Amino acid sequence: MAINQKKLLVLDLDGTLIFAEEKVELIYMQVEQRHDFELEDGSILVWKRPDIDEFLEWCFEHYDIGIWSASGSEYVHSVLSHIIPGHLRAKVKFIWTSTRCTRKYQQRGLDTYSVPITLKKLKKIWRRNRSHSPNSVAIYNRRNTLIVDDTPVTYRTNYGNAIPIISYTGNSKDSELKRIKNLLDLLLSSNDVRTMNKRVSVENVNKILLK
Repeated sequence: MAINQKKLLVLDLDGTLIFAEEKVELIYMQVEQRHDFELEDGSILVWKRPDIDEFLEWCFEHYDIGIWSASGSEYVHSVLSHIIPGHLRAKVKFIWTSTRCTRKYQQRGLDTYSVPITLKKLKKIWRRNRSHSPNSVAIYNRRNTLIVDDTPVTYRTNYGNAIPIISYTGNSKDSELKRIKNLLDLLLSSNDVRTMNKRVSVENVNKILLK
């Protein structure tokens, strides 16, 4: 990695940075706080994860940011227009949607039928990055790329690059982004992000930071 070159942080949207639900489905759920914005003429209500504004400001300052969602393009861009301020949106390195994901079918347990799964293969980023880089040198690679996603199956081909996060469902007391930020802070100086245990609690992260 070149001197002063930032690491790449790939962020998921639904369940990671936001919680979105169709209004008609909410009659069966209990969400304690009012939604932050609406999409599709009010048919979809969206809650921003607590601490998201501070989290994104910090991330853009210290990492190169990419967005990768398994949702459709129109939906993704609508969400981003609400959660990423204009002065930061121009800094996003790429915005990938469902068309960039890999669809596979996997047999579930002893069932005779297969279920569809969605994968986000980071090698797609590294290959694309190499083809657009001078002298075919990839700026981003398996040593300096991280992905934050609440669905483990999506990064099963790149577990060493993943930071697991609990799915956000509208809880106003959620503090996951604070934990993730502290982990990302620790990883800034790492020569290979895959070598650190990224499945640790808030308490353990804070203990490490205080050493």
